[in-house]
Amino acid sequence: MAEEDIPLQPFKEARDSNDKSPSSTLGWKRRNGLLQFIRHNQTIPVALCVGFLFGSTAITFTWWLSGEKLQCPKWAIDCSIPPPVEWLRANIGTVLGFVTFVYATSLAAMADPTVLDKLRLSYPPAAARSPSTPVAFRQVANFDAALVLICTALITFIPLTAAPLVGYVFHQQIVPLEAKSNYTGGGGTGRHFTQHNLPVSLLAPAVVRYASWAEPLSTEPMQDYRDWFVDRYKLADKGNLAAHAVRLKKTITCRGYQVNNISEGKVSTRMENRTFDDGQGPLPRGSEKVGLLMRPQLTVWADDCQLPSSSRARSTLVFASLNGTIENGIPAYVEHEEIHSLEAVACDIDIDLVDDILCIGNEECREKDSTTQTLTSLQDIYRKSLNEIAVWMAMAPIVVGVSVNGAQPLFYHSPNAPLPHLYTTTIGKGDHWTSEQLEGFINASISAVAQELVVNQPAAHDVQIQSLTTTVKLASARVRLLILPVATMLIVTALLVSWSELLHRKYKIPLRRLASLSEFLKSCQTAHIVKEASVDSLQADTPSQLGQLKVKFGRTLGVDTDGTLIAGLARQVKSFP
Repeated sequence: MAEEDIPLQPFKEARDSNDKSPSSTLGWKRRNGLLQFIRHNQTIPVALCVGFLFGSTAITFTWWLSGEKLQCPKWAIDCSIPPPVEWLRANIGTVLGFVTFVYATSLAAMADPTVLDKLRLSYPPAAARSPSTPVAFRQVANFDAALVLICTALITFIPLTAAPLVGYVFHQQIVPLEAKSNYTGGGGTGRHFTQHNLPVSLLAPAVVRYASWAEPLSTEPMQDYRDWFVDRYKLADKGNLAAHAVRLKKTITCRGYQVNNISEGKVSTRMENRTFDDGQGPLPRGSEKVGLLMRPQLTVWADDCQLPSSSRARSTLVFASLNGTIENGIPAYVEHEEIHSLEAVACDIDIDLVDDILCIGNEECREKDSTTQTLTSLQDIYRKSLNEIAVWMAMAPIVVGVSVNGAQPLFYHSPNAPLPHLYTTTIGKGDHWTSEQLEGFINASISAVAQELVVNQPAAHDVQIQSLTTTVKLASARVRLLILPVATMLIVTALLVSWSELLHRKYKIPLRRLASLSEFLKSCQTAHIVKEASVDSLQADTPSQLGQLKVKFGRTLGVDTDGTLIAGLARQVKSFP
């Protein structure tokens, strides 16, 4: 129904003719101020206090939890989590739900009395409901009503932010953590490497480790740090660190090699009289010839070994592809039923053990040279066999192999495998080997042997090292966001209370009234509305049409002929607070 002039009959407030109260005269004053209103509606301050208490509890608890570490590395000796925090982390979903409930309840409690009081001053109660807010905005007539409606809309919508905001705050962050741990240094071996016609592997764990990487059944840890004589399995999960350690200064050079005098599957070497750094001079401690297993695979043997210094070794290894080819290899004729040719290269592997600074995660630490931590040093390694350790690593491609029928180890290609596989009994065909494949094989085998040697003969005492790793926490900066809705709610509430008081004074409204259904019905019992409602009630089989009725409510004062005060509806009230 379109808005129209409403013919109204003013109604008199029910009063006793003997009523001498101030309101019975034109000079009456407000008889129900803010304090009087709160005194008769004590649920409003109670709800505000409960809401503030709940909000403070949720924020305080979340702030405390954000200062606690939710995860500690198992290896850290200076990091621990209290049992209550462990329980909270194990049940973080339940904790999130409970905090959301408490926080949302606090906002709802602070919003409820505000809506029940402030909006109900003089504006339609439908504005307190979110879907009706746009409709209410279209009916705004002046600034007074607009300010009330804006504040009420803010108070209505702010509680809806509780769930997403708490979820954002409880999103766990990965943050840096400095932690201490124990590390076992040392390393070494008391054995000399010798090459016999019946090879015997003296470093079985290195064979197993290389085989697992080649399959691959496991992943080589910290491949970028192969050149360090440290236990990479222990350091892999310790994060960033800087420490003094022994580095493998490697040089690998390969060239074509002519294999001569292959007789009955045996080749001659210069390993029979290799030198040893033990003061005994060159003695015959190896075999003059080694046997080759005539299978179309890759074989390897040591041709020479030198010890330039007490911490350095240089080996010459021959790689031969039977019935196959090698990049830059020199072919040779072989008289055998199955093997007719081979191509070979000789690789000089030079390894020098030097003290250096290991930087994991931050390469600039080597330039600063400010670390005092030590993982390994040349003094810590078994000194009697320091260069012999370098020999074992220089002979690594032979050490990680498996001998079949007393011959030198064989290796073969496997599809999609990162490294050559150990040959046992499978008979295949000759493969082509590139220089890149051979170099990768040499580096991986040295890495496997070094990993085994570093855990041999450990130091008597562990050392403590400090590293920079990560842990899981709640972000303290995000917790501060929980204060924003609560503070906004209180500020808007205070603004609305102040503005309400000004409006009551400005428009001389006699008392504060709640906008309950009974109060609303009392204010709208005009002849026009009663008539429309009576007609609508007769049509019980159709939906109500009262929703299309548009009425502007206001207040008018007058004096009847007998001198009594008249209060009722104004005709076409153009504006209302």
